[in-house]
Amino acid sequence: MSEELLAAAEAALKKARGTALEFGAPTKLSGSGRSVVYRVPVTGAAAPTVIVKTYEDTGTSSWENEAVALTLTAGLPGEPVGPELLATEPAHRALILSDLGDHPALSDVLLGSDRAGAEKAFVDWAEALGRFAAMTRDARSLEERTRRAGGYGPSNKPIEDYLSHAGKESLSILVGRRFEVTPPAGLDDDLAAVESLLEPSAYDIFSPGDPCPDNNQLTPEGVRFLDFEFSGCYSLFLDAAYTTAPFPTCWCVLDLPHDLSLRAAGAYRKQVVRTFPALAEDDRWNAGLVRACALWTVTRLRGLLQYGRFSDLDGGAFDRGEVRFPGHIVECHFRINRFLELAGPAVPALTDYLRQIRDRLVSEYGELTMPQYPALVE
Repeated sequence: MSEELLAAAEAALKKARGTALEFGAPTKLSGSGRSVVYRVPVTGAAAPTVIVKTYEDTGTSSWENEAVALTLTAGLPGEPVGPELLATEPAHRALILSDLGDHPALSDVLLGSDRAGAEKAFVDWAEALGRFAAMTRDARSLEERTRRAGGYGPSNKPIEDYLSHAGKESLSILVGRRFEVTPPAGLDDDLAAVESLLEPSAYDIFSPGDPCPDNNQLTPEGVRFLDFEFSGCYSLFLDAAYTTAPFPTCWCVLDLPHDLSLRAAGAYRKQVVRTFPALAEDDRWNAGLVRACALWTVTRLRGLLQYGRFSDLDGGAFDRGEVRFPGHIVECHFRINRFLELAGPAVPALTDYLRQIRDRLVSEYGELTMPQYPALVE
């Protein structure tokens, strides 16, 4: 962290808190292409350390999205959703946050060795995500009021931006080029039905936007969400589907037992039904969940087919500590299979299309298996 940024963050916190305080030498905690996070000791304040998060992009969307989200969540009833926003420093695109301390994330537990602990953490995480959703039914109005009060710009539809990272080419063009599978009649209609989830609906909520297993902390007081850079208003089914089409925007993807996925989806549903009672109807809930799983599956397949490596089974594989994450071919097969487990009679043309792609993968590469998270291996 530069001295200029450190001084600016200190001044912002002094102004926000109206007290004399002094920052010490920062320690870098994490970083990505979008943001860098520092822990900074502070004297003269209520807490001995704060977190300073600064955003690498030259635009304003990431840090504004996070500032808006943390301002919005501070007004919600019940337990905190994430860290407290202590101050903002717009000139340096920086936020000063409360320090939640050092706690494992869901990803740490899933990659560990405690099966019971991992199962509980996954269900607790889903329940906390559902509880957050249930508190933000009036999501668009909440966000609009928060943005207006804080002098922020209009929402930039971050989930659509994220989905666009898969590229502009259609799934049928990419599949036809790679596997020569002919699109069945009705595919365009099914895809349009799936993409309708991106339109405003009666089930819109305010979401963290990227609730991956490493974007949280499992604190003694409960799950706390981090990284609201893609936060915004959209269908709650897109978050619910993280339980059954596991973590479609994250690096930390391995297999989950089907029954555990259903338990986690049920925990999420139990929370949102309190605010959206119509979702107690199985047909309504299942239709939304299947469409959301289809959207994430199609989006991820488009990204893998456009940018992935299909020369051999190890293409795209990587190691994280002692855990080996399989390559793009295995992930394609895994994601299609997970969707087929849920699809039932919904979107029949898309289901048939994905089944044909799955069969082509098997015929070309042989039987493919996504390993389970280490903590969940029998």
